[in-house]
Amino acid sequence: EVVVIEKEDEVGGLARSVTDRRGFTWDLGVHVTGNFLCKDAYMRHIVEDDDNVEVNYVPYPVQDSIPYFPEEIKLQCLEEISSASTAQEPAKNFDEFTLHTFGPTLQEIFIRPYNEKVWTVPLAEMNCVWVENRVPRTCIDDLKRRCRLTREELDAEEDDKTKSMFRYPSNLRGIGELWRTIASELPETWFRLGDPVVVLKSGALINYDYVISTMPVVELGRISGLCPKIALRHSKVVLVGIGMRRPQPEFTEQLSWLYFPQPDIIFY
Repeated sequence: EVVVIEKEDEVGGLARSVTDRRGFTWDLGVHVTGNFLCKDAYMRHIVEDDDNVEVNYVPYPVQDSIPYFPEEIKLQCLEEISSASTAQEPAKNFDEFTLHTFGPTLQEIFIRPYNEKVWTVPLAEMNCVWVENRVPRTCIDDLKRRCRLTREELDAEEDDKTKSMFRYPSNLRGIGELWRTIASELPETWFRLGDPVVVLKSGALINYDYVISTMPVVELGRISGLCPKIALRHSKVVLVGIGMRRPQPEFTEQLSWLYFPQPDIIFY
């Protein structure tokens, strides 16, 4: 038996989408579905057609785009990553992890400034237990081979190779419609919508074997009484949606994500 308790009046939580009075649909954050922890066949059943959205301007991820860098920086990054890949001492924090994995040059020009914008704290204050499957590594042998290619050869190879991709439905109005479609195929009795979990409005007590909570862990510890004073910091994100008229600039037509590591640019 499954019970889904949701604060809002529809499923999806912070992964839902909202439509404004002008007809623009906005995702509440950057939400995509990865190729793990979900069944591809079921996802194809829910979404008849999807686009594997390539994330690139300088091709994503940046550590695989070193062949596109200016020659001096390219050679420096290549040498540092080659040396870093032989490091034996385990990293104590995220700053050490990125240094050991990518070397000081790539860390300085992108990895550190971008991640400090995202997380709002120095990387040395973050642990690195979460990096698996979140921070793509690079194959040093393939990187060396690609660094010998011309720009035209790189572009041709980018077009042909299997890219780092995220999955995003092309025929739905926002990622939130995906969760609504999934919920529509499940029993209605599973869902209690409009119920903020402090105390259920009905006063009901629900016995459980397992609880999966998506609320902030600090809030969960407080309302459950299990750990009312967790000394964790968190950041907040301000989402700004910009509706654009068509035709859009030609160079943006194939873009879906852009990353901005520069400290003097407020968004990332």
